[in-house]
Amino acid sequence: MITENTIFRKFLIKILLTIEYSLKKEKSPSFDFVSLSKLLEDWEYLQRVQPDNGLITIGIGIIRLLLGIPTASEPFEFIKAKSQSRICRILLIATRLRFSHYTLAYEDFQSLLTSYTDLDLPAFQVLADAVCFATNKAGWCTFSGSGKIHLTFRRSVDLEDISIVMDGVSYPASSFEILSNDKRISIILLEDWKLLKQIHVTIRQDTLLGGLFEIPHFLKTEGFVSAGPEGLCGWARYPANPEAAVKLVLTPHDPIQKPIHLFTNTVKFFTPANIAGDTIKHAFSIKKEKLASKATLFSVCSEHGKPLYGSPLALDPFAESARQYALDISRLFPAFSLEEGTFSPISLLEKPTKKQKFPSVAIIIPVYDGFLATKNCIALCLKHKAPHARLIIVNDASPNPDILKYLSHIKNKPDVFILNNEKNLGFPKSVNRGLRQRRPYEDVVLLNSDTLVCRNWLTQLQRAAYAQTDIGTATPLSNNATIFSYPSATGVNPIPDARACQNLSAIMSRMWHGETVDVPTAHGFCMYVKSACLEQTGLLREDIFAQGYGEENDFSCRATALGWRHVACLGTFVGHAESQSFSPVKSDLIARNLDIMNGLHPGYDQLIARWQDRDPLAPYRKKLDLARLHNSRPFLKSVILIMHDREGGILRHVGHRFMNKPVLLHSSWCLKFIVPAARFGD
Repeated sequence: MITENTIFRKFLIKILLTIEYSLKKEKSPSFDFVSLSKLLEDWEYLQRVQPDNGLITIGIGIIRLLLGIPTASEPFEFIKAKSQSRICRILLIATRLRFSHYTLAYEDFQSLLTSYTDLDLPAFQVLADAVCFATNKAGWCTFSGSGKIHLTFRRSVDLEDISIVMDGVSYPASSFEILSNDKRISIILLEDWKLLKQIHVTIRQDTLLGGLFEIPHFLKTEGFVSAGPEGLCGWARYPANPEAAVKLVLTPHDPIQKPIHLFTNTVKFFTPANIAGDTIKHAFSIKKEKLASKATLFSVCSEHGKPLYGSPLALDPFAESARQYALDISRLFPAFSLEEGTFSPISLLEKPTKKQKFPSVAIIIPVYDGFLATKNCIALCLKHKAPHARLIIVNDASPNPDILKYLSHIKNKPDVFILNNEKNLGFPKSVNRGLRQRRPYEDVVLLNSDTLVCRNWLTQLQRAAYAQTDIGTATPLSNNATIFSYPSATGVNPIPDARACQNLSAIMSRMWHGETVDVPTAHGFCMYVKSACLEQTGLLREDIFAQGYGEENDFSCRATALGWRHVACLGTFVGHAESQSFSPVKSDLIARNLDIMNGLHPGYDQLIARWQDRDPLAPYRKKLDLARLHNSRPFLKSVILIMHDREGGILRHVGHRFMNKPVLLHSSWCLKFIVPAARFGD
């Protein structure tokens, strides 16, 4: 019996051990055959609980086969009916042999040989030899899928008796290059074999198992490709060799660019998914950064030139419509400036050097209500004003007499220009009115009236904005600025006073070396915009966002469509009280405007959610936590918590907190976690 063969028995045991480990997540050094009946009972019960678990189904079939139970074929037949699992077919053929169903074994083995490439597996050789013996065949024949025919014989066969029939034309085997090894010979076909439709291997006055190969089937590649925010991704497989790595060719639709060759990973034969009969799909992906400079349209094909489903495709299928929308809005709300200035802008083709002067900046502050917050904001802007900056304050028909009095008091200060709206226009219209007072080549900062700026804040923003030529906007960190929030990016942070902002900003300034983090959007609480970006993108949309919220996100998306990037500035901190104006209706306004944003820019909220899931600012927040700790408690005593390195909920919880939460501070001590670095990263 085939189950008594040592090689095939080891094959069955290996599958059972894999199944048992997958179900229990515990490795077993050996298998206890005494308890097979009990294991069968357990798994048959478990199958009723998990009827779709193919691993359990295969395991039940193997145990029945080992115990000699005739119903062993039923689980394998069930899996075979819904999948193309090669392992399942091998097990089913073995079951046919075990219970002397030789005709069925012959038919199933013939199908296996003509559907799949040659398999270098000792158990397969044992199975093939057993089927040949049971059906009295001379041997079996397989095809490699790479132009080689392999013949293995049970009895002596003269080479002159072997013929290769290609598309109806017969050739003696001796006319091809032949490699021989004991009872196995390999026939190497000519290079044009891929043009054939069918190959049939015959032996004079004898018969083989297999030997009939439909070439298009062995060249077939199945797969799918799609474009996403990260680039191109998809899957591929060879139906005739499902475990093998797949070779793909990505061709840019640009005659200057060369094709890119991709190779997927190989799937191990004894993986749980392969045993369970799951369809093997070799995943692949290519980052957008690698492709963006090559083309916008691509084809993804098999190595034989057959395109995958979904090909050809655009790297960003909505890029052109987004770009057209951005151009339309830039014409509807053009960013005109006033009279010609004297400043010569930094070339957009060159990275500014330290010796180059940064552009002049107009700081635009719309004001409405919240006297103390507004006064503090403007006072700090004047206190920390750079020589090349000026303030454009837009009074949006403020009902607060204290604000009107304060604006009257400062209106004659140098570099202060005040615009008074006759009626309340809302944030977008007020900002646009200020932007129209911009001088040629003058950059701008949109600044909320409830912010707290610090020393050198503007210079730091300019360093970030001019770190690279394609950066259009820069936004600082703040206590209340959604994705730019610190110390918590998701929770509610306390509102700092001016001193706290200055202290934190000083630490950030010392530890910052000019690096930036790309973000999907800027934030209007403090938004630095380059002149070139503004001129190309246009003003804020003042026609649909009412009092505000979302207009800067729309601007950012339009700028992105035109090739500009947005970054977080890590060199300064700007406090933000927020909600000084129209706070009771803020949530409703945000919800409505978010719907507008997703209508104008489909998938915008998903874009933000994906960025938040990745949280690229997390390492910097942790670094800043530690810098603050060292700065405030340079000789702080430590409490060291040492844990075991075994798996468990405590280790996972502490490791997650160590990597993602703020450092725990106390007036006289701090906590330091000692965790296995290999598990949580350095």
